[in-house]
Amino acid sequence: MLDRSCAWVSERDDGRGALRVATPRSIRIPEGRARSILELACGAGVDASCTVWWVGGGVRDLLRGEGNLDLDLVVEGDMDAFLDAFVARSGGAVVSRSRFLTARLRLAGERLDVARARQERYPAPGALPVVAEGTVLDDLGRRDFSVNAMAISVAPELGARFLDPHDGRRDLVARQLRILHPGSFEDDPTRILRAIDFAARFGFALEPGTEAEARSILAAGGLLRLSPRRRGAALERMLGRPRTAVLALDLAQELGALHAIDTGLRWDAETRFRLIRSLSALERESGAAAAATNCFLLTVLILAENDDLKLPARLAGSLSLHRGSATIVAELRERSAEAMRLGPRSRASHAHRCLRSLHEVELARLAALREDLESWVRRENETMRPLRLTISGDDLRRRGVVEGPHLGRALLRTLDARLDGEIAATGELAFALAVASESRSES
Repeated sequence: MLDRSCAWVSERDDGRGALRVATPRSIRIPEGRARSILELACGAGVDASCTVWWVGGGVRDLLRGEGNLDLDLVVEGDMDAFLDAFVARSGGAVVSRSRFLTARLRLAGERLDVARARQERYPAPGALPVVAEGTVLDDLGRRDFSVNAMAISVAPELGARFLDPHDGRRDLVARQLRILHPGSFEDDPTRILRAIDFAARFGFALEPGTEAEARSILAAGGLLRLSPRRRGAALERMLGRPRTAVLALDLAQELGALHAIDTGLRWDAETRFRLIRSLSALERESGAAAAATNCFLLTVLILAENDDLKLPARLAGSLSLHRGSATIVAELRERSAEAMRLGPRSRASHAHRCLRSLHEVELARLAALREDLESWVRRENETMRPLRLTISGDDLRRRGVVEGPHLGRALLRTLDARLDGEIAATGELAFALAVASESRSES
């Protein structure tokens, strides 16, 4: 629910470089984690003689009534002096800086992103921007959507002023996403994927002009101007949340974004149902944290599974997937081919050999395909992978088994016998000794 308890002011450039400022009214920032850190930043801003603003998604979410708020600050003035003052006041540390005039602070496990107020230009469509120092209005004007282009003063007085030069509050009330200028998506096509992400997460619609611009850039191949790394990172942000990945794909398909990424991608009712089942299986079998961590990889795995045999390898490259993830996607069919042949009457030891090397996203995908595979995946996670023999090679050596391949084979066959229910833990040593003796005599 949108927080309507704040009084609002707006500030705009009047076209002659002067600012028209309505009578400032305070913004109420509730007590809690965010306010405590902002109060430290306020003091640091005063110490460094800087004007400091809270900007972006945290302001948007404060006005939406959310409680867990990102803290992104913009500094007008000497950012190095502000960082030094903040560290001195808080005991935090600067953990990174970038050439884009940004820095990251860490305070007792909290992250605080700080940037010098910037202006930017794009040397070519889809290229990284060239930034230079600017004003807070310049900085708000370079953002993606109006709802992310609002600011609340931090220093010299916390909450004393609210900036909304692009009518973000109006769009927040209307629950719509609107770009700040017609060339926004051409400058940075990743903003299209961010729009899809925000729409799915917050239940927003794209403003008609924004939607038309997105369709135009997608049809013109705008996403292909991005490097594979940037394209993959933007898609991972869009598809990295189990609760909204399906909604994001619905909108991406409707806008033409999936086709713009790869013409082999299809999002139909069957694929949608398979992803829903796979995400449910991943959370059920591996837990909510694993589902959140691996949502993007599982989604790509499901999208890659169609009649286009070259699609998995293409996606692994075109999205610049990490090495392990790229292998899982590119070798989609090979890695799970033997597991697909499992049935209700398969031996547990054989099922374990088929499943033990598969990643949890591959297991979730299998579990969503058939009931018998779901049963095997559950057994693999609950009983087969955790099973450990009570004996080791040392136990066999102490009983006179000499070193050699037969020793390892004896332990493997003993594990198979445990999995298949042929022996109990108390019978492991006798079984292994018999196998080792038999194996050595055969060799």
